[in-house]
Amino acid sequence: MPDGRRFAPGFRLNLMDTLVLLVGVASSWYAAGLEWWMGAAIGWVVVHFFLFCNVLRLARRLELIWAGLYLTLSLATLLTGVPGWKVVFTVTFAATVVLGGVQMRHPAYLWLLIVWILAALVRAFGSETRPKSLAAA
Repeated sequence: MPDGRRFAPGFRLNLMDTLVLLVGVASSWYAAGLEWWMGAAIGWVVVHFFLFCNVLRLARRLELIWAGLYLTLSLATLLTGVPGWKVVFTVTFAATVVLGGVQMRHPAYLWLLIVWILAALVRAFGSETRPKSLAAA
């Protein structure tokens, strides 16, 4: 990264993220009372903000691809009524799955998978399968 920060995959949550989530949920709730699609549109963006920034830790380029797709489909729906909100949500959900898969190919995620599998194996088989040097630790 240009500013010297290392990529650190995995879940994170800080105060600012929590505040954005709370304001986003409140805004979505309020907007849904006016028009269902407004609340759904705001909620969809807030959920994806949380998912992309805190869970998947999506690369900026991939976030911008999703945002461009969502913005294009949403504006078309608002201006012309086509393709419609069901299509907007379905297509952007599919894009989320694809872009998440692309991000998971990052080498750092491979290490998370290996650690997760090893931890599951240790839980499944317990300490009796560990060598004596590890069982004492």
